[in-house]
Amino acid sequence: MRTTTLLKAGLFCAASLIAAGALSIAATNTNVRLDLTLTRQHQLADRTRARLRALDVPVELVVAVARDRLDRRDADRVDDVLAALDAASDDFSVTVIDVTGPDGPEQFEALIDRLEARDESGAQQRPAAAERARKEAGSLLWDLTSLDAAATAAAQSSSADPQAAARLGEFAAFARVAKRQIDETLAPADPDPSALVRALADFAGKLVPQFQTMQDELGAMTVPPRARTRAADAARLATTIRERAQSLANAAPPPTDLDRVAEALATGEAALLIGPVRPDGAPGLVSLDLDAFYPPPATAAIERTGEADARIRAEQLVTQGLAVLTDDARPIVVFTHGEAQRWVGKAGVLTALIERLSKAGIDAAEWPVLLDEQPPPLTDLNPRGERPVVYAVISPDSAATSNPRAPESKPGTERTLRVAQAVGGLIEQGRPVLLGMNPSVFPTFGDDDPLAALLEPFGVRVRSAAPVLSTANAALGPATAWDMRIVPGLQDSARADANPVAVAVDGLPFAIEWALPIERADAGESGEQGEDNRATVEPLLTLDIPQSWSESEWLAYWRTPRSQRALLRDAPTYTEGDDRRGPFTVAVAIERTGATSATRLIAVGSNTWFLDRAWRSQQTLAGRGVLTNPGNPEFFDAAVLWLAGRDDLIAVSPQARPVARIEPISPGGLSVLRWSLIGGLPLTILAVGGVWRLLRG
Repeated sequence: MRTTTLLKAGLFCAASLIAAGALSIAATNTNVRLDLTLTRQHQLADRTRARLRALDVPVELVVAVARDRLDRRDADRVDDVLAALDAASDDFSVTVIDVTGPDGPEQFEALIDRLEARDESGAQQRPAAAERARKEAGSLLWDLTSLDAAATAAAQSSSADPQAAARLGEFAAFARVAKRQIDETLAPADPDPSALVRALADFAGKLVPQFQTMQDELGAMTVPPRARTRAADAARLATTIRERAQSLANAAPPPTDLDRVAEALATGEAALLIGPVRPDGAPGLVSLDLDAFYPPPATAAIERTGEADARIRAEQLVTQGLAVLTDDARPIVVFTHGEAQRWVGKAGVLTALIERLSKAGIDAAEWPVLLDEQPPPLTDLNPRGERPVVYAVISPDSAATSNPRAPESKPGTERTLRVAQAVGGLIEQGRPVLLGMNPSVFPTFGDDDPLAALLEPFGVRVRSAAPVLSTANAALGPATAWDMRIVPGLQDSARADANPVAVAVDGLPFAIEWALPIERADAGESGEQGEDNRATVEPLLTLDIPQSWSESEWLAYWRTPRSQRALLRDAPTYTEGDDRRGPFTVAVAIERTGATSATRLIAVGSNTWFLDRAWRSQQTLAGRGVLTNPGNPEFFDAAVLWLAGRDDLIAVSPQARPVARIEPISPGGLSVLRWSLIGGLPLTILAVGGVWRLLRG
């Protein structure tokens, strides 16, 4: 009996040890993160995961920071994001170094060893490059010695011309100084190959303009006949030295990962994204704003609006850095408008949007068509022409009059025609366009709206003379509203076939003002589409609000200042049974394919939806600052990416991460809850008591 018990106990202990060992091995080699929170706040945003999936080169994030100075809560939340990033892609790794911690030196050494191993091929080439640089420097020393002798002899032969003799003496002295500095650079017996080549290249680069000047002066200098031969030798040597110096300056190898990291970490703290050297020769290194990553405690206490902000901020910074480091096809947005001044990014109406675009690696430019006939060249932002350019059009107010006090001002109709002409040229060239539209006065004159007419060849008609209004509750009773809110919703069965822009904003509140209905035109109305105008039209946003209608008598209400519209007695009103009711499609995606061209367009029946005031308002939910209308900036981001052909990156950004909300109880559900509490609870108690008595009896 005792033997059996001992045997069972031994088997149990052995099985426990084996299970513990197996679990330990599995845990060591398996990286699984489970986020069981309702809002999935510990997961990366879809757009971040899309950016990581697009990586095809190894990238490492190195964060070196003194952790003892950080706000503990923000540091823990950023660490959570870094761990999620590290686990999300095999091509992305994270190294965090506490520069004041006891393990800091060891972590630095491990990073250096890893970078040296990654740069093994470059390390093998460096000794040969150093030897070539030594030989080039030796030839340069010989030429400098010869120049010193030639210039000195020419100076001695020019005693009759003191000014020329003095200048030739200066040239000889400069050659001696340059020779001495090169000798000092070559003096160490066993220098680091990379450091030697770089030092020689840097000094040679400084010599090039000096000897170019010397060459020019010697060529133009007038010297006595006795000195001409020596002066000509000096001029020839100056030319040779300049060419050798230029060759030596170009011999410097690109900085290695180790060189770049050492330079960036010279201050002791940094956040760096390290990738391979870029195809254009630029270093594959992006420095992130460490104070934005880890705000100082005082700043964090003032600016903190919720615990999720630190995670969102860190995720945004890494996503932006990855875009700049690895994506040569990042879009550029050109805001196109009909105002007679350059105001984009200056007037405060697009400042936040441009900053948001920058965080996604998207640059912005401006094209005021009244000032410039052609779009901006973008040579600084797009020197190789590899980045797609998207034109975001802000339509003029066609109902506006010219300013009598400004003779150069133009009426709204003229400015609208100029913008339509510019946009028409873009569409003809196959450029991607995001077109926002205002209500138009052209149809009241019996003319076509010139901007809406641009879409008719693709079978799209915009009712720009009949904007959508609605009846809203106000403090003084029902009022006419021109600003409305859309909450797009897709059926699960429709998501697979829906445009990715519509999928990206599904369920995100979207604010829209003076919405214009957009319809598919019949073939007879739009004209027969030719081979070059075949277009697929997909609805993106639908406005379906009770007591909303399309209003043709809108102009007086439009011209009334916003603050005074609620006081109007003759404002347009909703009429029961009106056949102008919705739902209304207010945004469409148009993809044109044809024999000679292909392009994408997005038309939105509103002109102000992406201005800062339309989407920047926030509310605090679950201790976190949340955008009231996140659909507006998310729609803009997704539209730009779709128009640029970057469908693979269209996804929800970190700012639009959902927050747990308590849904309102419907009247029927509230009634059921009340009656359940009033009558259901006592009846349940009686029923349980009766069953208990029956069972006991």
